[in-house]
Amino acid sequence: MNQKRKLLIQAFIKQHNLEGVSEGLLNQALTHKSFSNEVKGYQGKLGNLELSNQRLEFLGDAILGFVIAKTLYELILDADE
Repeated sequence: MNQKRKLLIQAFIKQHNLEGVSEGLLNQALTHKSFSNEVKGYQGKLGNLELSNQRLEFLGDAILGFVIAKTLYELILDADE
């Protein structure tokens, strides 16, 4: 992460009272795949792991799916699968 991006992330954390949030993780969460692929010179990789929000989005979708399925399972007791 370059110095300008780091300062923007730090300002975002301060503005939104997110003290304790990892700067690196927040940077990853706010980095769209197209940005990391298209912006020349962006340091968007850590080893072979691309630093975009794709993996976090996948994880979030899985968690959301689980919570919805669990809620429906508990609310509709006589429903088929």
